[in-house]
Amino acid sequence: MEAEKSKELEIRLQKMFELNKQSQSAKEQPQAKFYTSDVIRRRKGKPDKRISRMSI
Repeated sequence: MEAEKSKELEIRLQKMFELNKQSQSAKEQPQAKFYTSDVIRRRKGKPDKRISRMSI
């Protein structure tokens, strides 16, 4: 009887570890980063300067 209970608990524990791994891997996925273009400065007689920067 004790061996059956031990195996049952071990199986439940393994399932819990698998679920924990799945939830951790979902949280660790990197978020998408996108680039925007901003007008930095305008000088008389020169074209606008645009510098791309990464938005986080």
